[in-house]
Amino acid sequence: MGLFERHLSLWVALAIVAGVRLGGSFPDASATLAALDVAWTNLPIAVLIWGRIIPMLLVVDFPAIR
Repeated sequence: MGLFERHLSLWVALAIVAGVRLGGSFPDASATLAALDVAWTNLPIAVLIWGRIIPMLLVVDFPAIR
């Protein structure tokens, strides 16, 4: 297991702390991001979800599908 996988809980905790600090430092940023809606879909969240899905799609062994 690599360093990232071994200390995943630590990375998650650090990401949470960083998010809370960024939210406290830039309180207007959340309102600005929330206003980026198109057809009741929040664009930053949609982009981040696709950022999580695309790497999973790239792992697919397409020749094996045949």
